[in-house]
Amino acid sequence: MGTTIMAASFDGGVVMGADSRTSTGSYVANRVTDKITPLTDSIYICRSGSAADTQNLSRYVQWFLAQHGMELGDEPAAGLIVAGWDRHEGGSVYAIPLGGTLVKVPFTIGGSGSAYIYGLCDKLWRPNMTEEECQAFVVKAVSHAMARDGSSGGCIRTVVISKDGVKRSFLPGDRVPVAFGELPAPQQQPQVQARPAHMSQQQAGTVCGLPLEGGSEDSLGDCARFGIVTVSDRASGGVYEDQSGPAILQFFHEAIKSKWQAVYRVIPDERPLIEQTLKELCDAESCSLVVTTGGTGPAPRDVTPEATEAVCERMMPGYGEQMRAISLRYVPTAVLSRQTAGLRGKSLIINLPGKPKSIRETIDEVFMSIPACIDLLEGPYIETHDEVVKAFRPPALQRKQKPVAAGAAGAAAAGQ
Repeated sequence: MGTTIMAASFDGGVVMGADSRTSTGSYVANRVTDKITPLTDSIYICRSGSAADTQNLSRYVQWFLAQHGMELGDEPAAGLIVAGWDRHEGGSVYAIPLGGTLVKVPFTIGGSGSAYIYGLCDKLWRPNMTEEECQAFVVKAVSHAMARDGSSGGCIRTVVISKDGVKRSFLPGDRVPVAFGELPAPQQQPQVQARPAHMSQQQAGTVCGLPLEGGSEDSLGDCARFGIVTVSDRASGGVYEDQSGPAILQFFHEAIKSKWQAVYRVIPDERPLIEQTLKELCDAESCSLVVTTGGTGPAPRDVTPEATEAVCERMMPGYGEQMRAISLRYVPTAVLSRQTAGLRGKSLIINLPGKPKSIRETIDEVFMSIPACIDLLEGPYIETHDEVVKAFRPPALQRKQKPVAAGAAGAAAAGQ
Protein backbone atom coordinates (compact mmCIF):
# COMPACT_ATOMS: atom_id res chain seq x y z
CA MET A 1 0.00 0.00 0.00
CA GLY A 2 2.95 2.37 0.59
CA THR A 3 2.29 3.69 4.05
CA THR A 4 3.39 5.64 7.11
CA ILE A 5 1.35 4.98 10.26
CA MET A 6 2.00 5.61 13.92
CA ALA A 7 0.36 5.95 17.32
CA ALA A 8 1.58 7.49 20.55
CA SER A 9 0.13 7.72 24.04
CA PHE A 10 -0.05 10.94 26.03
CA ASP A 11 -1.16 11.71 29.57
CA GLY A 12 -4.87 11.02 29.10
CA GLY A 13 -5.21 9.27 25.75
CA VAL A 14 -3.59 8.43 22.44
CA VAL A 15 -2.91 10.11 19.10
CA MET A 16 -2.90 8.08 15.89
CA GLY A 17 -1.62 9.35 12.55
CA ALA A 18 -1.30 8.16 8.98
CA ASP A 19 -0.51 9.39 5.50
CA SER A 20 -3.16 8.96 2.81
CA ARG A 21 -1.48 7.48 -0.29
CA THR A 22 -2.43 4.07 -1.71
CA SER A 23 -0.17 2.88 -4.51
CA THR A 24 -0.08 -0.06 -6.90
CA GLY A 25 3.56 -0.35 -7.82
CA SER A 26 4.56 3.05 -9.18
CA TYR A 27 0.91 4.03 -9.77
CA VAL A 28 -0.83 6.11 -7.09
CA ALA A 29 -4.32 4.63 -6.94
CA ASN A 30 -5.71 6.93 -4.24
CA ARG A 31 -4.22 10.10 -2.80
CA VAL A 32 -6.63 10.53 0.13
CA THR A 33 -7.18 7.04 1.56
CA ASP A 34 -8.35 6.91 5.18
CA LYS A 35 -6.04 4.38 6.88
CA ILE A 36 -7.39 4.95 10.42
CA THR A 37 -10.43 2.71 10.92
CA PRO A 38 -12.75 2.56 13.96
CA LEU A 39 -13.23 -0.81 15.65
CA THR A 40 -15.45 0.49 18.47
CA ASP A 41 -16.40 3.93 19.74
CA SER A 42 -13.08 4.27 21.56
CA ILE A 43 -10.71 1.89 19.74
CA TYR A 44 -9.25 2.60 16.31
CA ILE A 45 -6.82 0.77 14.05
CA CYS A 46 -4.07 2.02 11.69
CA ARG A 47 -3.62 -0.13 8.60
CA SER A 48 -0.54 -0.88 6.51
CA GLY A 49 0.17 -3.57 3.93
CA SER A 50 -2.24 -4.79 1.28
CA ALA A 51 -5.14 -2.35 1.22
CA ALA A 52 -7.67 -5.09 0.49
CA ASP A 53 -6.37 -7.37 3.24
CA THR A 54 -6.22 -4.63 5.87
CA GLN A 55 -9.71 -3.39 5.03
CA ASN A 56 -11.15 -6.90 5.22
CA LEU A 57 -9.26 -7.72 8.40
CA SER A 58 -10.59 -4.55 10.02
CA ARG A 59 -14.12 -5.60 9.14
CA TYR A 60 -13.54 -9.09 10.54
CA VAL A 61 -12.41 -7.62 13.84
CA GLN A 62 -15.34 -5.21 13.90
CA TRP A 63 -17.81 -8.10 13.56
CA PHE A 64 -15.88 -10.63 15.67
CA LEU A 65 -15.23 -12.84 12.65
CA ALA A 66 -11.42 -13.02 12.71
CA GLN A 67 -11.59 -16.84 12.57
CA HIS A 68 -13.19 -16.64 9.16
CA GLY A 69 -10.02 -15.11 7.70
CA MET A 70 -7.98 -18.12 8.83
CA GLU A 71 -10.49 -20.50 7.22
CA LEU A 72 -9.67 -19.02 3.80
CA GLY A 73 -6.23 -20.62 3.96
CA ASP A 74 -4.20 -17.55 3.01
CA GLU A 75 -2.12 -15.72 5.60
CA PRO A 76 -3.21 -12.06 5.52
CA ALA A 77 -0.49 -9.53 4.60
CA ALA A 78 -1.30 -6.90 7.22
CA GLY A 79 0.59 -4.82 9.75
CA LEU A 80 -1.66 -3.08 12.25
CA ILE A 81 -1.54 -0.54 15.06
CA VAL A 82 -4.43 -0.69 17.53
CA ALA A 83 -4.90 2.14 20.02
CA GLY A 84 -7.64 3.48 22.23
CA TRP A 85 -8.73 4.64 25.65
CA ASP A 86 -10.62 2.97 28.51
CA ARG A 87 -11.32 4.00 32.09
CA HIS A 88 -9.02 1.30 33.51
CA GLU A 89 -5.82 1.67 31.46
CA GLY A 90 -6.25 5.14 30.01
CA GLY A 91 -4.57 5.50 26.62
CA SER A 92 -3.02 2.29 25.26
CA VAL A 93 -1.10 1.52 22.06
CA TYR A 94 -0.57 -2.02 20.67
CA ALA A 95 1.68 -2.96 17.75
CA ILE A 96 0.73 -5.92 15.59
CA PRO A 97 3.49 -6.32 12.96
CA LEU A 98 3.43 -8.82 10.09
CA GLY A 99 3.28 -12.29 11.64
CA GLY A 100 0.75 -11.47 14.36
CA THR A 101 2.86 -10.56 17.41
CA LEU A 102 0.93 -8.37 19.87
CA VAL A 103 3.01 -5.87 21.91
CA LYS A 104 1.85 -3.05 24.18
CA VAL A 105 4.13 -0.04 23.62
CA PRO A 106 4.18 3.69 24.51
CA PHE A 107 4.39 4.52 20.79
CA THR A 108 4.90 2.58 17.57
CA ILE A 109 5.35 3.18 13.86
CA GLY A 110 4.70 1.00 10.83
CA GLY A 111 4.60 0.79 7.05
CA SER A 112 7.33 1.44 4.51
CA GLY A 113 7.81 5.03 5.73
CA SER A 114 8.62 3.93 9.27
CA ALA A 115 12.13 2.83 8.25
CA TYR A 116 13.05 6.50 7.77
CA ILE A 117 11.91 7.85 11.16
CA TYR A 118 13.06 5.45 13.90
CA GLY A 119 15.86 7.79 14.98
CA LEU A 120 13.61 10.86 14.77
CA CYS A 121 10.91 9.23 16.91
CA ASP A 122 13.43 8.00 19.49
CA LYS A 123 14.72 11.57 19.78
CA LEU A 124 11.34 13.32 19.98
CA TRP A 125 9.37 10.83 22.10
CA ARG A 126 9.03 11.52 25.82
CA PRO A 127 6.53 10.15 28.36
CA ASN A 128 3.59 12.10 29.80
CA MET A 129 3.24 14.50 26.87
CA THR A 130 0.19 16.72 26.67
CA GLU A 131 -2.37 16.11 23.94
CA GLU A 132 -1.05 19.04 21.88
CA GLU A 133 2.58 17.92 22.23
CA CYS A 134 1.70 14.35 21.27
CA GLN A 135 -0.27 15.45 18.21
CA ALA A 136 2.61 17.69 17.09
CA PHE A 137 4.97 14.70 17.53
CA VAL A 138 2.77 12.48 15.35
CA VAL A 139 2.34 15.10 12.61
CA LYS A 140 6.07 15.84 12.47
CA ALA A 141 7.03 12.15 12.31
CA VAL A 142 4.46 11.23 9.64
CA SER A 143 5.32 14.29 7.50
CA HIS A 144 9.03 13.45 7.69
CA ALA A 145 8.36 9.86 6.62
CA MET A 146 6.20 11.07 3.73
CA ALA A 147 9.08 13.29 2.57
CA ARG A 148 11.59 10.42 2.59
CA ASP A 149 9.47 7.43 1.52
CA GLY A 150 8.52 7.46 -2.15
CA SER A 151 5.46 5.28 -1.50
CA SER A 152 3.96 7.39 1.31
CA GLY A 153 2.34 10.73 0.60
CA GLY A 154 -0.82 12.76 0.16
CA CYS A 155 -2.28 14.34 3.28
CA ILE A 156 -2.15 13.50 7.00
CA ARG A 157 -5.08 12.25 9.04
CA THR A 158 -4.95 12.10 12.82
CA VAL A 159 -7.28 10.75 15.48
CA VAL A 160 -7.14 11.78 19.16
CA ILE A 161 -8.87 9.34 21.55
CA SER A 162 -9.32 10.26 25.22
CA LYS A 163 -11.93 10.32 27.97
CA ASP A 164 -13.47 13.30 26.18
CA GLY A 165 -14.20 11.25 23.06
CA VAL A 166 -12.71 11.10 19.57
CA LYS A 167 -11.42 14.04 17.54
CA ARG A 168 -10.42 13.49 13.91
CA SER A 169 -8.22 15.98 12.03
CA PHE A 170 -7.25 16.35 8.39
CA LEU A 171 -4.10 18.14 7.21
CA PRO A 172 -4.14 18.75 3.42
CA GLY A 173 -1.01 18.23 1.39
CA ASP A 174 -0.23 21.92 0.95
CA ARG A 175 -0.12 22.36 4.74
CA VAL A 176 2.03 19.34 5.56
CA PRO A 177 5.31 20.54 7.16
CA VAL A 178 8.20 20.68 4.67
CA ALA A 179 11.25 18.54 5.47
CA PHE A 180 14.83 19.50 4.70
CA GLY A 181 15.59 19.11 0.99
CA GLU A 182 11.97 19.38 -0.16
CA LEU A 183 10.56 22.13 -2.33
CA PRO A 184 7.97 24.05 -0.29
CA ALA A 185 4.38 24.27 -1.50
CA PRO A 186 3.48 27.56 -3.24
CA GLN A 187 2.56 30.22 -0.70
CA GLN A 188 -1.20 30.33 -0.24
CA GLN A 189 -1.27 32.88 2.56
CA PRO A 190 -3.43 35.91 1.84
CA GLN A 191 -1.65 39.01 0.57
CA VAL A 192 -3.34 42.36 0.83
CA GLN A 193 -3.69 44.69 -2.13
CA ALA A 194 -5.73 47.84 -2.49
CA ARG A 195 -9.39 46.80 -2.52
CA PRO A 196 -11.48 47.85 -5.52
CA ALA A 197 -14.36 50.19 -4.65
CA HIS A 198 -16.98 47.61 -5.67
CA MET A 199 -15.56 44.85 -3.41
CA SER A 200 -17.16 44.45 0.00
CA GLN A 201 -15.13 44.05 3.17
CA GLN A 202 -16.28 40.43 3.43
CA GLN A 203 -14.84 39.70 -0.03
CA ALA A 204 -11.42 41.09 0.86
CA GLY A 205 -8.79 38.95 2.62
CA THR A 206 -9.71 38.07 6.19
CA VAL A 207 -8.20 36.19 9.13
CA CYS A 208 -10.66 34.67 11.63
CA GLY A 209 -13.31 36.95 10.15
CA LEU A 210 -11.18 40.10 10.58
CA PRO A 211 -10.37 42.09 7.41
CA LEU A 212 -6.69 42.52 6.62
CA GLU A 213 -7.13 46.28 6.30
CA GLY A 214 -8.76 49.07 8.24
CA GLY A 215 -8.65 52.71 9.30
CA SER A 216 -10.21 55.83 7.82
CA GLU A 217 -9.31 58.09 4.91
CA ASP A 218 -10.46 61.05 7.02
CA SER A 219 -7.59 60.77 9.50
CA LEU A 220 -4.39 62.84 9.46
CA GLY A 221 -2.32 59.74 8.77
CA ASP A 222 -1.01 58.01 5.65
CA CYS A 223 -1.80 54.47 4.54
CA ALA A 224 0.67 52.07 6.20
CA ARG A 225 1.49 48.41 5.58
CA PHE A 226 2.03 46.02 8.48
CA GLY A 227 3.40 42.48 8.56
CA ILE A 228 2.08 39.90 11.03
CA VAL A 229 4.14 36.70 11.42
CA THR A 230 3.07 33.84 13.67
CA VAL A 231 6.03 31.51 14.30
CA SER A 232 4.72 28.13 15.47
CA ASP A 233 5.35 24.54 14.42
CA ARG A 234 1.91 23.45 15.55
CA ALA A 235 -0.11 26.36 14.14
CA SER A 236 1.67 26.12 10.77
CA GLY A 237 1.20 22.33 10.80
CA GLY A 238 -2.56 22.60 11.34
CA VAL A 239 -2.49 21.05 14.83
CA TYR A 240 -4.44 24.06 16.11
CA GLU A 241 -5.71 27.34 14.67
CA ASP A 242 -3.51 30.37 15.14
CA GLN A 243 -4.89 32.79 17.74
CA SER A 244 -1.88 35.04 18.26
CA GLY A 245 -1.78 36.58 14.77
CA PRO A 246 -5.51 37.41 14.87
CA ALA A 247 -4.98 39.00 18.32
CA ILE A 248 -2.45 41.40 16.76
CA LEU A 249 -4.83 42.08 13.87
CA GLN A 250 -7.62 42.82 16.36
CA PHE A 251 -5.37 45.36 18.08
CA PHE A 252 -4.69 47.12 14.77
CA HIS A 253 -8.45 47.42 14.15
CA GLU A 254 -9.07 48.87 17.61
CA ALA A 255 -6.03 51.14 17.94
CA ILE A 256 -5.14 52.58 14.53
CA LYS A 257 -7.22 55.42 13.10
CA SER A 258 -5.37 56.03 9.83
CA LYS A 259 -5.60 53.67 6.84
CA TRP A 260 -3.57 50.47 7.00
CA GLN A 261 -3.15 47.13 5.25
CA ALA A 262 -1.73 43.90 6.67
CA VAL A 263 0.16 40.92 5.29
CA TYR A 264 -0.25 37.78 7.39
CA ARG A 265 2.00 34.70 7.58
CA VAL A 266 2.01 31.52 9.71
CA ILE A 267 5.32 29.64 9.54
CA PRO A 268 7.14 26.90 11.52
CA ASP A 269 10.05 27.51 13.90
CA GLU A 270 12.70 27.22 11.19
CA ARG A 271 15.29 29.99 11.30
CA PRO A 272 15.99 30.16 7.51
CA LEU A 273 12.25 30.43 6.80
CA ILE A 274 11.77 33.09 9.49
CA GLU A 275 14.63 35.15 8.03
CA GLN A 276 13.25 34.74 4.50
CA THR A 277 9.76 35.83 5.61
CA LEU A 278 11.04 38.92 7.46
CA LYS A 279 13.09 39.97 4.43
CA GLU A 280 10.09 39.49 2.13
CA LEU A 281 7.78 41.58 4.30
CA CYS A 282 10.32 44.39 4.69
CA ASP A 283 11.75 44.45 1.16
CA ALA A 284 9.10 43.10 -1.22
CA GLU A 285 5.91 43.97 0.70
CA SER A 286 7.21 47.37 1.95
CA CYS A 287 5.86 46.88 5.46
CA SER A 288 6.77 49.75 7.77
CA LEU A 289 6.15 47.57 10.82
CA VAL A 290 6.62 43.79 11.04
CA VAL A 291 5.35 42.15 14.24
CA THR A 292 6.25 38.55 15.07
CA THR A 293 4.67 36.36 17.74
CA GLY A 294 6.12 33.14 19.12
CA GLY A 295 9.55 31.53 19.28
CA THR A 296 11.12 33.90 21.83
CA GLY A 297 11.60 31.54 24.79
CA PRO A 298 14.61 29.41 25.81
CA ALA A 299 13.46 26.17 24.11
CA PRO A 300 15.82 24.75 21.44
CA ARG A 301 13.43 25.62 18.56
CA ASP A 302 12.74 29.17 19.80
CA VAL A 303 14.88 31.02 17.26
CA THR A 304 12.83 34.12 16.36
CA PRO A 305 15.23 36.56 18.09
CA GLU A 306 18.22 35.04 16.28
CA ALA A 307 16.42 35.31 12.93
CA THR A 308 15.45 38.92 13.70
CA GLU A 309 19.02 39.90 14.55
CA ALA A 310 20.30 38.20 11.40
CA VAL A 311 18.14 40.33 9.07
CA CYS A 312 18.34 43.65 10.95
CA GLU A 313 20.97 46.32 10.28
CA ARG A 314 20.54 47.99 13.70
CA MET A 315 18.99 46.64 16.89
CA MET A 316 16.46 48.40 19.15
CA PRO A 317 16.92 46.59 22.50
CA GLY A 318 14.70 49.06 24.39
CA TYR A 319 11.54 47.38 23.08
CA GLY A 320 12.54 43.99 24.47
CA GLU A 321 13.44 45.55 27.82
CA GLN A 322 10.08 47.35 27.96
CA MET A 323 8.09 44.19 27.13
CA ARG A 324 9.88 42.14 29.79
CA ALA A 325 9.25 44.88 32.38
CA ILE A 326 5.53 44.89 31.49
CA SER A 327 5.20 41.08 31.60
CA LEU A 328 7.01 40.89 34.96
CA ARG A 329 4.00 42.60 36.50
CA TYR A 330 1.99 39.47 35.69
CA VAL A 331 4.36 36.44 35.72
CA PRO A 332 7.89 35.88 37.09
CA THR A 333 8.78 33.75 34.06
CA ALA A 334 8.82 36.91 31.91
CA VAL A 335 12.59 36.96 32.47
CA LEU A 336 12.79 33.87 30.23
CA SER A 337 11.60 35.87 27.22
CA ARG A 338 14.23 36.91 24.68
CA GLN A 339 12.09 39.36 22.69
CA THR A 340 13.97 41.99 20.75
CA ALA A 341 13.47 44.53 17.97
CA GLY A 342 15.50 45.93 15.12
CA LEU A 343 15.57 48.00 11.94
CA ARG A 344 15.87 46.78 8.38
CA GLY A 345 15.90 49.65 5.90
CA LYS A 346 12.81 51.72 6.68
CA SER A 347 11.09 48.85 8.51
CA LEU A 348 10.79 48.21 12.25
CA ILE A 349 10.67 44.54 13.31
CA ILE A 350 9.38 43.70 16.81
CA ASN A 351 9.10 40.31 18.55
CA LEU A 352 5.94 40.02 20.67
CA PRO A 353 5.04 37.21 23.13
CA GLY A 354 3.34 34.07 21.88
CA LYS A 355 0.08 34.09 23.86
CA PRO A 356 -2.84 36.40 22.95
CA LYS A 357 -3.23 37.58 26.57
CA SER A 358 0.47 38.50 26.81
CA ILE A 359 0.36 40.17 23.40
CA ARG A 360 -2.37 42.56 24.49
CA GLU A 361 -0.71 43.26 27.84
CA THR A 362 2.46 44.43 26.09
CA ILE A 363 1.39 45.93 22.76
CA ASP A 364 -0.94 48.50 24.36
CA GLU A 365 2.09 50.17 25.98
CA VAL A 366 4.81 49.34 23.47
CA PHE A 367 2.84 50.83 20.56
CA MET A 368 2.89 54.31 22.09
CA SER A 369 6.39 54.93 20.69
CA ILE A 370 6.10 52.99 17.43
CA PRO A 371 4.50 55.76 15.27
CA ALA A 372 7.33 58.15 16.23
CA CYS A 373 9.93 55.51 15.37
CA ILE A 374 8.36 54.98 11.94
CA ASP A 375 8.30 58.77 11.43
CA LEU A 376 12.05 58.90 12.05
CA LEU A 377 12.50 56.10 9.49
CA GLU A 378 10.71 58.33 6.96
CA GLY A 379 7.74 55.99 6.91
CA PRO A 380 3.99 56.74 6.83
CA TYR A 381 2.38 58.90 9.50
CA ILE A 382 0.28 56.62 11.73
CA GLU A 383 -2.59 58.11 13.72
CA THR A 384 -4.08 56.17 16.65
CA HIS A 385 -7.32 56.24 18.61
CA ASP A 386 -6.22 58.03 21.77
CA GLU A 387 -8.75 56.19 23.94
CA VAL A 388 -7.00 52.90 23.05
CA VAL A 389 -3.35 53.92 22.55
CA LYS A 390 -2.17 57.51 22.70
CA ALA A 391 0.85 57.74 20.42
CA PHE A 392 3.63 59.93 21.79
CA ARG A 393 5.45 62.25 19.40
CA PRO A 394 7.81 65.16 20.04
CA PRO A 395 6.30 68.45 18.82
CA ALA A 396 8.57 68.44 15.75
CA LEU A 397 6.98 65.16 14.56
CA GLN A 398 3.35 66.09 15.22
CA ARG A 399 1.15 66.70 12.18
CA LYS A 400 -1.48 69.46 12.29
CA GLN A 401 -3.05 68.71 8.93
CA LYS A 402 -2.74 66.10 6.22
CA PRO A 403 -0.30 67.09 3.45
CA VAL A 404 -1.87 67.88 0.08
CA ALA A 405 -1.05 65.27 -2.56
CA ALA A 406 1.39 66.40 -5.21
CA GLY A 407 -1.20 66.16 -8.01
CA ALA A 408 -3.77 68.14 -6.08
CA ALA A 409 -1.22 70.82 -5.18
CA GLY A 410 -0.27 71.23 -8.83
CA ALA A 411 -3.89 71.55 -9.90
CA ALA A 412 -4.52 74.17 -7.21
CA ALA A 413 -1.48 76.17 -8.34
CA ALA A 414 -2.62 76.04 -11.96
CA GLY A 415 -6.08 77.28 -10.95
CA GLN A 416 -4.53 80.34 -9.36
